[in-house]
Amino acid sequence: MHIFVFILYAVILFLGAQFINREDWPNLLGFTCTAHFIFFLSFRYLDRLNLKTLILFAVFYRVILIGIEPKLSDDFYRFLWDGYLVYEGYNPFFWNPVEWLSQNGNPSEEMVYLFSRMNSPHYYSVYPSVLQSLFFLPWAFEITSLFWQTFFLQSCLFLFELINIFLTYKIKPTLAHSSYWVYWGNPLVIWEGISQIHPEPIIVTLLLVCILLYRLRRFSGISFVFPFLLQVKMNLIFLLPGIFFSIPKKYRISLLVFLIFSLVVLAFTVFGEYGAQSSQGIGLFLHSFRFHSLFESPIYYFLRIFDRLEYLSGTISLITGGCVYLYLVSRYKLDLSASFFFGYLCLLLFSPVIHPWYSLPLIALALERTNTLPWIRAFSFFCGLSYLFYGVKFESFGLIFLFLESIVYLWIIYGKQSFNYLRQKT
Repeated sequence: MHIFVFILYAVILFLGAQFINREDWPNLLGFTCTAHFIFFLSFRYLDRLNLKTLILFAVFYRVILIGIEPKLSDDFYRFLWDGYLVYEGYNPFFWNPVEWLSQNGNPSEEMVYLFSRMNSPHYYSVYPSVLQSLFFLPWAFEITSLFWQTFFLQSCLFLFELINIFLTYKIKPTLAHSSYWVYWGNPLVIWEGISQIHPEPIIVTLLLVCILLYRLRRFSGISFVFPFLLQVKMNLIFLLPGIFFSIPKKYRISLLVFLIFSLVVLAFTVFGEYGAQSSQGIGLFLHSFRFHSLFESPIYYFLRIFDRLEYLSGTISLITGGCVYLYLVSRYKLDLSASFFFGYLCLLLFSPVIHPWYSLPLIALALERTNTLPWIRAFSFFCGLSYLFYGVKFESFGLIFLFLESIVYLWIIYGKQSFNYLRQKT
């Protein structure tokens, strides 16, 4: 029976990646619920598998998705677009796609197709230089077929996922199988990290490398790896207080030196056109974009009472989250793993935008905190369901979704102990 469950899970993961459609909400709801149901069911049979077999299943689930064109996200069209601009010697941060096409009247068929499929032709690229280097590689190897470009990028992310499977075990080899499986077998991690070509597996790798270096007391390595991480995801500077308070004081100067260098690189690349990035780039995530926001939502609806102030909700929410995180790391003696977990948790909870793939690092960072894993599994489920926002046109759907999500989280965190308390009292 247990082998059947794990093989059935592979079939559902493959079919979901192949046929799932975010605009077709019944299809999306069916595949997401089925995949997570089998994922939750698989925990009952983990004790019947040894660790090597579990790793083989985790690897197998990822391998079978390589080569499937992303269906849930169209970001990869922009990835390939940016890569082509870098390959041709253009700065992807100075040209949005509409501007580039207007200046280049005879684009290739590949570029016309990518332009027709991307969802952000008027926005400037927000992907830092390390990611641009990855996007550049398919063109550098003269891969022009969309299938093989997809295959190449997915294969690169697959290699990072192999490293992540190794690192999650290496950092804490004494965890129960069920703890590892929260990341290794999670359908959201597998779909988003491989088939949808989101770069979060790279982020997970670098965060886990920092934690491993911390455990080995190689603090000088952390001083280099974390600033390098900002060239993959800029908003992870949010985690800086956690590192600053976790490492010995004598290593903080080298951390700041490498950090300043990384910020200078960002200033001359991503923010080379600061005004454009503020209005039609990274600034949109603060004042215009909202998706599956949690703690930011009450701030947004409160500010709507006042005339035209709701655009401040993202900034206010992130500042609030930053203050909460700063208090935690300054008040309590946390190791780097705990600092990263609570920092990334604050970043997500207070962010105005929580795309499903944003949760992958949090899932990886939670494995050592076994008391949080039931909530993490529920959180990954709701993150997967958040794609429903694209297909369900009911005006109040977002509020209903947030209400139900909050009820589930409160039950997981407080419900069982409250129920047991009331049962004892009665």
